[in-house]
Amino acid sequence: MTQRRRRRLTISITLGLALVASVLALQIIPAQSATELLQNGTFEGSGSGSTSGWAVSGGTIALTAGRVGGRAARVTANAGVSKVYAYTTSKPVSSATAGTSYAMSGWVRTDGSAGTVCLELKEIPASSTKSVGSAQACVVASATWQPFPPTSYVIKTSGDRLTMNVTRSSPPSGWTFDMDDLSLVQGTVQPDTGPPTVPQNVRAVAGGPTSATVSWDASLDDVAVSAYDVYRDGNKVKSVGGTTLSWTDTALSPETTYAYTVRALDAAGHVSADSTPPTSVTTPAGSGGGGGGSGPCGIATRSTRPYEHIVVIMEENLTFPAWQKTTDAPYTHRLADECRLLTNAAGETHPSFPNYLAVVSGTFETCLACSSNADNVFHQLNVSGGTWKDYNQSMPKNCSANTSAVPYYRSGHNPAFWFTNLGKSGDNTCATYDVPLDPYLWNDIAADALPDFSWIAPDYCYDMHWQNGVCEGVTGETKAARIRIGDEYIERIVSAIADTPSYRAGDTLVIVTWDESNEESVLTKGNWGINCSDPAIWAAKKSTCQVVTILVSARIPAGIDGTFYSHYSLTRAIQENFGLPLLGGAKTVPRAPID
Repeated sequence: MTQRRRRRLTISITLGLALVASVLALQIIPAQSATELLQNGTFEGSGSGSTSGWAVSGGTIALTAGRVGGRAARVTANAGVSKVYAYTTSKPVSSATAGTSYAMSGWVRTDGSAGTVCLELKEIPASSTKSVGSAQACVVASATWQPFPPTSYVIKTSGDRLTMNVTRSSPPSGWTFDMDDLSLVQGTVQPDTGPPTVPQNVRAVAGGPTSATVSWDASLDDVAVSAYDVYRDGNKVKSVGGTTLSWTDTALSPETTYAYTVRALDAAGHVSADSTPPTSVTTPAGSGGGGGGSGPCGIATRSTRPYEHIVVIMEENLTFPAWQKTTDAPYTHRLADECRLLTNAAGETHPSFPNYLAVVSGTFETCLACSSNADNVFHQLNVSGGTWKDYNQSMPKNCSANTSAVPYYRSGHNPAFWFTNLGKSGDNTCATYDVPLDPYLWNDIAADALPDFSWIAPDYCYDMHWQNGVCEGVTGETKAARIRIGDEYIERIVSAIADTPSYRAGDTLVIVTWDESNEESVLTKGNWGINCSDPAIWAAKKSTCQVVTILVSARIPAGIDGTFYSHYSLTRAIQENFGLPLLGGAKTVPRAPID
């Protein structure tokens, strides 16, 4: 390991400990951090949106666009009803204890005329349907999302049940209200007496000629931050949820300077002051990426020295012919023209999950999500003194498999989580280096401080596989839309990396690949567990095995390589670059041509 890498590791550990200490010192635990009792109060379901757990009296219920992305529920009143209300189909509390407090909250809007909508919590005896107590919070709904006032209720009698309703009395025929982010937790409502703190450390990094990613540190609030508003040149351009700390602006022009500010909001309607001073960023010219030449490759002196940084970006489920034919992937087509395209590259197997393990371990488990005791590149770097991060978009916290909190996050695309020698029974490094993509990746790119090895996993909104109409900025559920948005996403990441000094010096390699060649017709149980590294399997099932793989580096000239390679070829190239022992299938395949 070089002296530079040893120094970087020491600095990273020191800064990491300091950051943990500062976060612990400032942490505020809101009342709403208790266990959520409502079933599907966010209407996200399994990730495609769902009204499961809810029904309506006096009207109908359907999905609509959510408050800050995703889905909400729309309630439409029938003609001539005295009241329309949505209610929980199963009691969120089936046997309460007398004296226990419960707090409820939520958001509402309407696309019709203004009208009063109330959020109600009712206590019902186990042997009756008539409520014996209730609490409600009402607002005059308008076209703008607004919160119900957080409200508490104290149980009168042990054994009683609770139910929640969202109601509108005397609605006009066809009148609608939308509801989202409904919550019921045990505890009392903590008073929210003031605005959140001003967002600090606002950063902006150009991702290419037409995009920039804005990120910021979390604000603090009496209860919780509910949203952040992003302003470009004084005009509001985006509102994101209170746990989101970055946003990519894709509506920019080349060679133009933009100034960004951010405000924090809470559920009580308080708004922070603008971040100050405005953070400026200038987009590069539109002729190419990487700071020179006509594209990101071939702009530095060719060399066989080891790379300081290797980055793997893995997308999902696209056949090589489908990628070739589509007009919705202009950026990856351009990368293929300007960099090195492997035209006979194979994913390792089916289904998706094993391929994520294969690239970093030289082996795989034939399952959809299961732990593996195999050694891997992450652990090898730990032992050798190297550094790594597994950046997972939308992961709710470090080293997490929780997909219910953020349904777009796919834990099966997060290889570090599944290796036992990185978990609590191993060296526990998953808890430190398996991180949410936002804001960690953008911060590391901005500081030109990527680790030795980076794994980047987009969520379902950007991985070219599952859209299902729930993602912000997505219209429809077509394959073309999935490919287009994933292609733009790759452009933002690769362009940002290509603008770093390390990349321009030829010290960074980016591998853009796909997990498997799968349009639904080829994903059959008969293909599960096949070994595409086997020449006989490749010959018989090339259409099932072949994936797009593009090698991107300032020192790699444009060209096509038709040699047969597999995911294990990437494993071998990564391990040999960092001087690590070869694992499993990496010992028996040709090395990917990364020089």
